[in-house]
Amino acid sequence: MKCPLLQRYLIEGENKALEVFDDCLKEECAWWEGAGKRCAVLSLSRQLWLLVGDASMPAEKIAAAGK
Repeated sequence: MKCPLLQRYLIEGENKALEVFDDCLKEECAWWEGAGKRCAVLSLSRQLWLLVGDASMPAEKIAAAGK
């Protein structure tokens, strides 16, 4: 797995750079979830996506009830 936090750029000429992500450090990383054996940064984005979906549901129900 590639780490979203270990990003670097390789220069390939005057106006060209290649974005590279290094491998996940797993247990050596402060963002590693030992219980779930996964990267907390990646699971955090998933949890936020679920929260946004749950937060929009009441607004949709209110709008539907008003029709």
